[in-house]
Amino acid sequence: FAISEQLTPVSFERQKEFIEFVNAIHKKEGDWNEFGENCLTGWGCTGDIYIKVVMTEVAGQKSAAMYVLDNRTVRYVNDGNYNMLAVSPKWDTHYIMKYPPDYIPVYPFISDDKKGTTQFIIHKKNGTGFYGRPTSIGSITEQYTEYKESIYRCTNASHRFNPDVLMEITGRDPKVRKQENDEAELSGFANLEEQSNFRMADGNPDAPSIILTERPFGGEPIKIHEFNVNTKDKYFQGSKKMNMDAIFLSHNWSQKLAGVPMATGWSNEAFLDELSIKEITIRKAQNVVEQPLNDAFYEIAKFMGNGMEKYSVNYVHPFANVLKQRKDATEGINTKANNK
Repeated sequence: FAISEQLTPVSFERQKEFIEFVNAIHKKEGDWNEFGENCLTGWGCTGDIYIKVVMTEVAGQKSAAMYVLDNRTVRYVNDGNYNMLAVSPKWDTHYIMKYPPDYIPVYPFISDDKKGTTQFIIHKKNGTGFYGRPTSIGSITEQYTEYKESIYRCTNASHRFNPDVLMEITGRDPKVRKQENDEAELSGFANLEEQSNFRMADGNPDAPSIILTERPFGGEPIKIHEFNVNTKDKYFQGSKKMNMDAIFLSHNWSQKLAGVPMATGWSNEAFLDELSIKEITIRKAQNVVEQPLNDAFYEIAKFMGNGMEKYSVNYVHPFANVLKQRKDATEGINTKANNK
């Protein structure tokens, strides 16, 4: 992160003090970039970011901690105002009866246990309901289809879950049927059908799987139907492309930047062109994290009494310098051309 260029510049010493302040805040992540990535993971999955802030004072010593909560662990409490969140690693009845959830207010409400601990949860959501929804919800059916098709191919390759043959036989005379079933039971089988399936497989795990059904006695002759598993490459390739196009579109992202091979080839200029187009998408993602992050820094700075609540942070575009150099070079070329 960096001090925002939108605000009044501050001295190097003041910037250093602010950086020392935020780095003193306890977090599980290695740095604030990783913290932001964890926030975006929740945003991408459900359209929610939950940041728990805990501030403590013991014997005059103040400290603070920030935690990105797993969205699955958080529920709103119906207290009439919905200003409280319940947090629990599990939500099955037996667990919460034994281990009640923690109840923490939603920012801007803040709890104080009068024993030196103050805490709250900042909830950033995409939408107007109690919970958010992912920005990629427009492709939810394509995401599900992509998942199910992968499971279909994987399961068929490992277990051959589809039957190979349907065999429909005519029922036997009840007297004959009882005798055949009795003989099958003497051989250790439940009935003739189970014994027949065993003989067809012949102990081979790769033998064709067969569904054996029976019509009433006196019906038509035996019928056999063979099933074919869908292994057509064109079908899966076409479906994969449709799913991929919809998923990338809903994320407002580029297949090229994601490394998907393109028939048109790839070059540095093409990469920068694509990156320049998606600059707004990157900036929006950064803004999503900055707002709750700065809210937390503001409250912690007030608690610490260090005067840092007047400052905020912005994430820097990872290719800001490269794009600026390219823009300056292009403007320079255009200026020379106009002067001729």
